Amino acid sequence: MGSETKSEEDNYDSEPEEESQLSNEEFNLLREEYLRGTFKWFEYTTAEFDKGVFYVATGSLGLSLTFIEKFISPDIQHDWLIITSWVLHTGTIFLFVVNHYLSSKSLSFLVSELPTKVHKPKSSKIRGWVSFLNWVCIICLLLGLICLIFFVYFNLDMNGKFKGN
Repeated sequence: MGSETKSEEDNYDSEPEEESQLSNEEFNLLREEYLRGTFKWFEYTTAEFDKGVFYVATGSLGLSLTFIEKFISPDIQHDWLIITSWVLHTGTIFLFVVNHYLSSKSLSFLVSELPTKVHKPKSSKIRGWVSFLNWVCIICLLLGLICLIFFVYFNLDMNGKFKGN
């Protein structure tokens, strides 16, 4: 009844075999492959995030301008809300342009730091600013949307019709 074959559990419990050491060439190849994969991932996620926020900000600007042109009478209420919304959405778009530039600079510094094996804080500082600006953009976008929603709310009557029409 004694089985000569090892079960999968036995393989997990056994002592690990001696780890093989990578040569410098193998290590460099693995590092290059890792960097290519990381760069592709970074490029994709950054592009998608930027696109999403950019589309929402520009769409909100366009929607609010259409809303003003087509549906609002000259006697609008709380016009400061729409102006604030425009400023916040425009600021979001501008900050994303700056953020995109800083991201490319950070990546450039990061790539230039790799071969030297010396940590230079330039890319870290820039990445810190990029992260900060991402949060500022998200907050500006959300506040701009909130201002736009309240502006629309205050300029509708109770029957769902726009005031002044």
